[in-house]
Amino acid sequence: MKNPDLILASASAARLRLLTNAGFACVPRPSDVDETAIKNDLRAQGASVDVVALALARAKAEAASPENGSTIVIAADQMRALTDGWLDKSPDRAAAARQRMRVQGRVH
Repeated sequence: MKNPDLILASASAARLRLLTNAGFACVPRPSDVDETAIKNDLRAQGASVDVVALALARAKAEAASPENGSTIVIAADQMRALTDGWLDKSPDRAAAARQRMRVQGRVH
């Protein structure tokens, strides 16, 4: 079977829509990367938020890549940095509200 020309290593409907609206034919292929393990490992090493986001994106891309490597894979991750730590995706509305309060009036 021929590999698609472009793989989106994400389950994000918004990212897929952006690519599709830009004229790209792509196939979503979410990965089952253990983001928590990667974040915990890098946090213990004192890594910056940009290093963590890049490591997560790389892990997702590698997991979604076909074995023959002939397809372009797009992977991304986003994290927010504060002077006193990182902010991850909120698991629910209550956590999102707490994060909004935490960043209110602060550079992030």
